[in-house]
Amino acid sequence: MPDIFRQLNADNGVLYTWYEAMHTRIDLILCDRSENHCQETAHQIKQEIARQEKIADRFNPDSELYLLNRTACLHPVVVSEELFHILSDCFDLYERTCQCFDITVQSTIQQEDRVGCVIMDQDQQTVYFSKQGITLDLCGYIKGYTLDKIRTILKEQSIQDALISLGTSSVLAIGNHPAGKGWMVNEVLLTDEVLTTSGNNRTDRQHIRNPRNGKFITGQKEISVITPTGAEGEALSTALFAATPAEQSCILANFSKKYVTTCNLCTNNHDKHTLPL
Repeated sequence: MPDIFRQLNADNGVLYTWYEAMHTRIDLILCDRSENHCQETAHQIKQEIARQEKIADRFNPDSELYLLNRTACLHPVVVSEELFHILSDCFDLYERTCQCFDITVQSTIQQEDRVGCVIMDQDQQTVYFSKQGITLDLCGYIKGYTLDKIRTILKEQSIQDALISLGTSSVLAIGNHPAGKGWMVNEVLLTDEVLTTSGNNRTDRQHIRNPRNGKFITGQKEISVITPTGAEGEALSTALFAATPAEQSCILANFSKKYVTTCNLCTNNHDKHTLPL
């Protein structure tokens, strides 16, 4: 992967590197360590991203989720402890978001209780689909979850200042920019926080489905949240984008202010509205 390193003093500097993964562009800025230290950390981050793709990419024939989606309707499937944890967290977020964050939304069956067709056995660590046509999609969760894993790597490597962007829609900011306090991202100053954005940045883009009817949500609009954790933020921005105004109020009531510090909705004319917290 290409990188640029700029020396700031005798010992430390700033590394910028970028590459393609998770069907998007990855950008890393790692600060205040030697070039070798930054490069080794960047390599560990790349390995972690690749590991998450092998677990949760439903389009990758070699991934655990791909196999689960194709066999869980036939018999209970034993999954890894990590995937079981991920799915459990997603179904918990389904309830906390008033059913607006729904990882079964890509299923071919559009009955009301698709989630109820996913049977999880904690003792056996298995997942079973009680009806054919169920598909699990973690695209609205896994980038945020991966950012949380990357945060752990940064801490283990004693990197206190860093910016990690997964496709610009999921951004982790740690510490400070070399030239000042915090990190300015999309006109928002971030300090030890995650910024996640869901929506359509073009009028012709349609990629998020309404969990109620399975239809793509149209129109150029985006919604962003700032949270301390990526997994929660990713699910929350997806849910708020799909929700009606009444549902948005219901969702936000389930999240403490310490978890949702700001929430802006960008419409066709790019006005910004602060949702009630």
